[in-house]
Amino acid sequence: MPRNGTPNRSRDKNPDITEPTKLDIDQLTALVETQLKIGDTKSALFWAEKRMAVQSFNNSGKPTLYEIAQYLKILRSASEWKTLCTYIINRDLHFRHLVFSYFYVSAMHELSKFEEIVTLPLGHLVIILSPFNNPL
Repeated sequence: MPRNGTPNRSRDKNPDITEPTKLDIDQLTALVETQLKIGDTKSALFWAEKRMAVQSFNNSGKPTLYEIAQYLKILRSASEWKTLCTYIINRDLHFRHLVFSYFYVSAMHELSKFEEIVTLPLGHLVIILSPFNNPL
């Protein structure tokens, strides 16, 4: 070791060490499904968040609505009701699409927040079809 206390750089370089491989979306999806099958919901949530982060990075930092729905589906299957509600509320997703409203209302139902469900303004998401206004 040199006198100034720095380690020998040539000794630290090991040519046998390879860089870790990147996980692709299919591998992350398989990891999430495997963890859910064995009942390890914490690990499934970790890999689901990692999957969504990778998808967000591939999409210029913003996840697609499909990826968000997949993440919410995993939160729902892991019974993470408060996390699901918080995620939807913070991004106003329950006003954007009927699928997100479904996730939000089902989570609120599991949390027994019935009065809040009734007062949600979700009428703009439902298309009313009458026999006189049939688009067919």
